[in-house]
Amino acid sequence: MKKIVFRVILIPMSYKELRISLLMVFPLLAGLFLLMVGNGLQGTLLGLRADAAEFPVAVTGTIMSLHYVGFLIGCLLAPRLIAAVGHIRVFAALACIAAPVILLHGFFVVPWVWAIVRIISGISFAGLFIVVESWLNSTAVNHLRGRIYGFYFLCLHGGLFIGQFLIGLAPVESMGLFILISTLISFSVVPLTLADRPAPGYQQPAALSFRKLIKTSPLSLMSVFTTGFCASSMFTLGTLYALGIGFTPSQAAMLMACYILGCATIPLATGWLSDKIDRRKMLIVLGLTATAVAIAINVTGWVYPLAFIFGGTLSSIYSIGVSYMNDQLKPDEMVSASTALILLNGAGSVAGPFIIGLFLQWYGPQSFFTICAICTSLYVLFSLYRAWAGSPVIVDEQKPFVPLPARSATTPLDILQED
Repeated sequence: MKKIVFRVILIPMSYKELRISLLMVFPLLAGLFLLMVGNGLQGTLLGLRADAAEFPVAVTGTIMSLHYVGFLIGCLLAPRLIAAVGHIRVFAALACIAAPVILLHGFFVVPWVWAIVRIISGISFAGLFIVVESWLNSTAVNHLRGRIYGFYFLCLHGGLFIGQFLIGLAPVESMGLFILISTLISFSVVPLTLADRPAPGYQQPAALSFRKLIKTSPLSLMSVFTTGFCASSMFTLGTLYALGIGFTPSQAAMLMACYILGCATIPLATGWLSDKIDRRKMLIVLGLTATAVAIAINVTGWVYPLAFIFGGTLSSIYSIGVSYMNDQLKPDEMVSASTALILLNGAGSVAGPFIIGLFLQWYGPQSFFTICAICTSLYVLFSLYRAWAGSPVIVDEQKPFVPLPARSATTPLDILQED
């Protein structure tokens, strides 16, 4: 009698868990996507509108840097709000602030009004990012965290990328695009508030000695400062650079789209490679690449592909720099160390648009990537010093890489820590 063999195809448990986890956070990611489409359009629109209103470039740079001042304030305030009233209420409240505030840019095209509005907007967006990132981190189990944050990473940059192509829907001098941004931010609340998903709790991390953090991984701190300086300048003043070299508004938006696409894709490859070699060597190579690209943009006409590479190298430096710090810290130190990373990234983000705005005013558009090249070359020198003076790295003991946006509002090391 022949045996009847039944073959049962089992779906791996990790796939089932991933599907369940993604379903749990789908409303969150959907709201984030709408938020980032609006944010991507806003970043390009404000530069174009400031140029049309004939704001001095130095004034525009100062105004844009104030967004990151508000961002830092929001990073300090939002965790307390979340602990008090929960994720959903904080997200809804801050979105309700951010949406109408955007309209004030169009109603009052005056530098001092924009300065106040940019601070308020920065506070709101910092809180919105903290809600999303802390919720994702509470939902994702350790062995799925990398993949969950991969979806978050692509969703965030995908929204920024698509936002660039909405710039041609209305004249930049009209209220149309500002109304569209406000509408997108308002709609971002809908998936989260209507979802039948329980919100996680929130525990604010304790502080860690900044002196100890400097001794532990100064290269990581330099990584987040450098990327904050260059990336914030690109997001806020990149359109003014493009206009300065003769681009049309649609070409300026395409330049930003190429930059954002590089931010979203290149770190997936460089991060994988950083798991195989000493991360300090990877950071040196990336710093050299960023410097070479910044110089090449000034001397060649290949602006679009070079912007793609520049965005990818900056995003890679941030993610790998944070991963390198994660390799150096004990589990109970990871969450609190993130506060220092946020503050240094924010300090770089405030300094970048302010300093580069001044140089754009004084020396013209060629100074934009010249300053970026100087910044990244100093980073390379520091990286070489740390590779020589630092302790040996055991590659097999490095923890898995997780892609992170080169702008983190919450606990980047908490994202990477093991359960």
